[in-house]
Amino acid sequence: MGEKHGLSYEEVIAGAHGRPSIETIRVMAPHLNASQEAANHEAYECSDLDGVYPIEGAANEDSPNGLNAALAAGMQCLAVATTHSADQLAKAHYLANTLKHVAVADSSNGQIVLEITT
Repeated sequence: MGEKHGLSYEEVIAGAHGRPSIETIRVMAPHLNASQEAANHEAYECSDLDGVYPIEGAANEDSPNGLNAALAAGMQCLAVATTHSADQLAKAHYLANTLKHVAVADSSNGQIVLEITT
């Protein structure tokens, strides 16, 4: 994605490590709308997964900053306590220890129902 904005892969990797996507975009490409580019990037990442597509109005986050951004955007949020504690992610609508604990229970009526186990 960096190439379309004149950035090499090496520049993006060096500048992105340890930063949320939106912050990387703000720093490395300040002329872009960081919020829109981060959303585009997330959709791109999700589209690369076999049979898994992003759900409009929903977010999967593993950090307090990502969770706060999703909630501020009015999204339903599933937090996964892999990089931060469950206490730090307690504001999420749903919480799982890992994605291995999340499964699609039903999607027959056009709505996705998740089953979260502990």
